[in-house]
Amino acid sequence: MFGVERTNDRRKKKLIMAVEVLAESDYDCQACDDRLKLERGCEQRGQVPSYLGDEPIYRCPLKLISPLSFEYVRAFAFYSKGWLPNDKSWQMETKKFLDAMIVIENTKIQIEQKQQDKKAK
Repeated sequence: MFGVERTNDRRKKKLIMAVEVLAESDYDCQACDDRLKLERGCEQRGQVPSYLGDEPIYRCPLKLISPLSFEYVRAFAFYSKGWLPNDKSWQMETKKFLDAMIVIENTKIQIEQKQQDKKAK
């Protein structure tokens, strides 16, 4: 059971990080030229750090998002509109999918609350 929980914790951390990066980053791979790719760390350690929370990172934050996490975040847009992958009820979805949607939704709520708190100050 420990291994399953640890795997779920890792998946949860990856999802939270993906939502935070996509919400707080204005990076666009299509808009990066060679100079920006070098500075931001597209292919190797960057020259200028980005920050994830208070932690400096020397790779492009978009490179930190796993393909599965990206797909879950993308699926959330449909999920939040009531469109489910299996075109039936939520009970037909996998536990992994439903857990991912809950993590993404909770993370988005926390980000929105932080942004509102900053505006109120």
